[in-house]
Amino acid sequence: MRPLLIALPVAAATALGGCNMNSKTQQAASFIGQPKTELLACAGQPKRTLDAAGREFLTYTATMGPNPSRVSAWCILTFTVKDQQITRWHGRWDGPLNDQSAACEKIMSGCS
Repeated sequence: MRPLLIALPVAAATALGGCNMNSKTQQAASFIGQPKTELLACAGQPKRTLDAAGREFLTYTATMGPNPSRVSAWCILTFTVKDQQITRWHGRWDGPLNDQSAACEKIMSGCS
């Protein structure tokens, strides 16, 4: 019974920890099936693009910190485009949870 008592708080903390990212990750996910132009209209030009295997990958990055040389958190969102439609997205972030969320919000700030 003891392992279950330890596992439940860890699982709950993990689930709750992800909640702060939900609004922006849900916003990123809402682009699936949308035209590429919708993403470009609100998020602007991506930091990097890559064409491979008939797909285009649009990568957006943002950082948070007191200055560019001291980054406390970062967020990377990559959208996959096929036939001018967003087909999937992938996100990576690290740093203190509030700063991670703020970094991702910088990417999606022009999106409603």
